[in-house]
Amino acid sequence: MNQLPATMITLSALLLVSCAGPVTDSSEAMPEGQPETTTATAETAKAADVAEAGAPAEGPAKPMESEISFESVDGIDSYADILEGKSFGAITLASRLWLPAQCSEPGHKVPAVIIQHGSGAPAHRWYEELSEALARAGIAALVPDSFTARRIGSTARDQTPLSKANRVYDAYAAFRGLAAIPCIDPDRVGITGYSFGGIVSRDVVESEMAERLGAGRVFKASLPVYPSCQAQWDVSRPTDTRVHFLLAERDDYTPASYCLEHIPRLEAAGWNVSYSVYQGAHHGFISDRRAGRDRKAWTFKDCGITRITKEGYEVIDELGLDVGKTMTWAEFIRSAARACGKRGVTIGSDRNTRASAMQFTVEFFTENL
Repeated sequence: MNQLPATMITLSALLLVSCAGPVTDSSEAMPEGQPETTTATAETAKAADVAEAGAPAEGPAKPMESEISFESVDGIDSYADILEGKSFGAITLASRLWLPAQCSEPGHKVPAVIIQHGSGAPAHRWYEELSEALARAGIAALVPDSFTARRIGSTARDQTPLSKANRVYDAYAAFRGLAAIPCIDPDRVGITGYSFGGIVSRDVVESEMAERLGAGRVFKASLPVYPSCQAQWDVSRPTDTRVHFLLAERDDYTPASYCLEHIPRLEAAGWNVSYSVYQGAHHGFISDRRAGRDRKAWTFKDCGITRITKEGYEVIDELGLDVGKTMTWAEFIRSAARACGKRGVTIGSDRNTRASAMQFTVEFFTENL
């Protein structure tokens, strides 16, 4: 297995809200732009009136921005490839890094957050806004670019070019690179991601991945934002990571229902997990555009649950499909698209939801790193 050197990443402004209570759906509907908040742990509720407050106020010190690269690998199809320790060709990935002003002080260590882009490119206004907000709060932000070096523009309309397992490998490669920066505290690194990036920020919490890719370290906090929760490990063994899911009630791309059904099972498996649901919100609520239809984007919401076996194979039993055993990632995606995939999803936001999510994200990592 190739070793991964330092990495830098471009950040996407993340929007979240905290929560408390049992892992159950609230009986009261929440107004659009305000999240319904729930935790699976006995944690004090602190959801605030953030939609009216807007984005976090800028601090006096300007963050330091730069670009760096790190080494990952290419060609991974499944988690089985990682668990079996297969070798793959190296690839250099670019990233953008925002460092807080405290990094200029000799010997000062700061926490950091890795921001994982989704099926779209990381050149998104949200990532930059969030990175700057985190840096002004004293938290470094790294936004890796998993696409450009691989000559991928977007995977929203074709998910075949890059697997989940390869994106998880990229995330740990970024972690290793980030840990090599002198002012970063490697024991206080968090991760967040959107949509496909949300899947990545969830699956890095699996101990099977951390033990093989983490070089002895784990993510301290994770904030998956509207991820797909359809692929689920048969046996989940989490790292010691604080996890919070941020979900959208009206998500027709990666429906929140799969996550809401899965979170109690994660809690039973030992996860320190909670969630928030934005009532009336759609997929992509970090966008600065109003919700609208993307008629060519693929959704696999009707494909049911994909099992991830202890060997790392991804299996849809009802369809006889798998990744890593008899099929490549690309073959699996094409077969699933023919069997149960559909085109057409709703993506977009409103100003209040976006501002609320931004504030929540900064507060979540400030409190948990």
